[in-house]
Amino acid sequence: MAVPGDLVAFAEELADAAGAVILKYWRKPLPVESKHEPGRPVAESPVTLADREAEAKMRQLIEQRYPSHGIIGEEFGTLRSEAKMVWVLDPIDGTKSFITGKPLFGTLIALLEDGNPVLGVIDQCVLRERWVGANGRTVFNKKPIQAADRSCARELKEAMMYSTTPHMFGAGYEAQRFDQLRRAVKRPLYGCDCYAYGLCASGFGADLVVEADLGIYDYMALVPVVLGAGGLMTDWHGRPLTLQSHAVSRGRVVAAGNEELWKAAVKILSSCVPVWPEISWPSLATGAVLGALAAGLLLRRTASGQRFPLCLGVLGAKSTEAAEVMTKKAPNANTPHLLFDGIFKEHAVLVSDGIQAEPTADVEPCSMSFDPTGNFYRLRVSSDVDVGLMICCLLSIDELVRMGI
Repeated sequence: MAVPGDLVAFAEELADAAGAVILKYWRKPLPVESKHEPGRPVAESPVTLADREAEAKMRQLIEQRYPSHGIIGEEFGTLRSEAKMVWVLDPIDGTKSFITGKPLFGTLIALLEDGNPVLGVIDQCVLRERWVGANGRTVFNKKPIQAADRSCARELKEAMMYSTTPHMFGAGYEAQRFDQLRRAVKRPLYGCDCYAYGLCASGFGADLVVEADLGIYDYMALVPVVLGAGGLMTDWHGRPLTLQSHAVSRGRVVAAGNEELWKAAVKILSSCVPVWPEISWPSLATGAVLGALAAGLLLRRTASGQRFPLCLGVLGAKSTEAAEVMTKKAPNANTPHLLFDGIFKEHAVLVSDGIQAEPTADVEPCSMSFDPTGNFYRLRVSSDVDVGLMICCLLSIDELVRMGI
């Protein structure tokens, strides 16, 4: 969509209105409330009158000018999200910076068409800096910019990478992927919130921005700004960021000033190969002994012509994620075969033979369940179980029942 000039101008009106509200409270005593969102890596976040009044003002202007448009806002929720045109608002992205007097927060305004971000604004009202991205073009304080014009890093080992905080990456997959990327870049930096994406778009030396656990309002406005400056911004698997894809991306984003850096970052971030955080040597030794015993049982039963278990290996590391092993009965047989091992791959979806199932979340330390048809069963292991002691010997269903599992 070619965004009409009146919509671009209106987005800047919204930024002006929000900025006027925010400046009234800047570096002044202000009550701060806490929002608690259990289950997130950073469960507590602050909110102030400035956040609420700024969003309320923007919503009021949208309702007056474009009453058929939808609105998604951080502070006051969703209105007509099914509309063709939807505004996504974050009045103060970086409230922690705002309440501590650091001018690296920003007001984020995005316009979506059919769920795709087509217009984005990053506004820093204290510094009077504004990035506007639309129609394949980004301007910084009215002047066109290109991310690659000044950003010279073409390899990760030379790149400067920003993230708001290392605590935003959940234990397991996210923390492991980020840690590997952090080790690959020249220098990891923290604390800029949305401002880092403006720096990346401007080519000021912020070559890469990698974050996780973002809400839809935290990144939609950033996408047109980065793309319009010639950079790239996607989820960790290189997929476009849209309203519809948020459930899949889970707020994991990567922005880069050029294609070479983006490809290198996505290669690391999308990898499913686990980086073991801790080797459990006692468990590894125990598992090796039990594995040898299982192998002996396998050979003995095979020689006698009896049915035998399928031994699926031993892991010698601590689990940091809930895990699920899903199995399916082999055709015309009682012995099930493994479809997917979800350990350290909580982002993935089980897909095999047209069957899909989300990996499990919090469960009992060890449990087993059958589906009503009897075609599947799941072995579940929670995060407090030492995976080094979990030897997956999948027996036929009747053997499992006989053994009392």
